[in-house]
Amino acid sequence: MFAVSLQERGGSPYFNIIEPGAGDVAIYNSSVNGQQFEARTTQGGTYTIRVYQMRAQGRRGERASYRLTVSATGRGASHSSDALVSGTPYHATAMIRCVAEPDRPMANCNAGVVRRGSSATVHIDTPDGGERTILFRGGRAVSSDSEAGIYVERRGDSSVVNIGTVEVYEIPDAFVMGG
Repeated sequence: MFAVSLQERGGSPYFNIIEPGAGDVAIYNSSVNGQQFEARTTQGGTYTIRVYQMRAQGRRGERASYRLTVSATGRGASHSSDALVSGTPYHATAMIRCVAEPDRPMANCNAGVVRRGSSATVHIDTPDGGERTILFRGGRAVSSDSEAGIYVERRGDSSVVNIGTVEVYEIPDAFVMGG
């Protein structure tokens, strides 16, 4: 079990958790999900905990004061045997249906998925030239790299992930979990 707790003493600090090999893509964002994280790790290696302040506070010269508590117990995670798509960091790539701008129709977006045991991170190139990352645990979309809220509907064998009031991503279960 992997646990991280941040106790704020001033300056509104937050933290992200990044799994091994995930680059800058966080699996947990405390500014959205709260200052305590606990989960079973899905892969072995070095996890990164990045503590930060929101930009506005940094620009005002505010300093953060906090206590960060980290614990890891139990056995290490087993490594995935899922093969990678040649020349990519992804276990699979696909085109998914999406929309990321107001008053636009659904379009096709390039997507890649990194699977780690019971979790997966889906990376999406949006039609407006942006990027979106959505974290799945146990086949369910649980968070994204957006500050906007996430709402998930089920449609057949797909998760329809709504982020904020504009973004919609239709992500097939087979893409997320393999199969």
